[in-house]
Amino acid sequence: MLTAQKIKITSNDKAYSINLPKDFNLNLNEEFYVNKIGDVVMMTPAARLADTLEQGAKILSEFAPDFMSDSLPESIEAAREEL
Repeated sequence: MLTAQKIKITSNDKAYSINLPKDFNLNLNEEFYVNKIGDVVMMTPAARLADTLEQGAKILSEFAPDFMSDSLPESIEAAREEL
């Protein structure tokens, strides 16, 4: 498993460029989807997107139905400010 590595990001007027270390072993002929969630940027091979989403759904399904229920307010509506 790879450990986190620092990389450089450069940009021009139209796009960003990211130089990934060679030990990431990416197929240069493969297309990728890129997503940004908060501060996290993820690349997923386009050919395996369905598999990746299925794996994510499987992981989420393993959480108990009441996961984190004790950390949520009793009523989210009650916590909202009146308009």
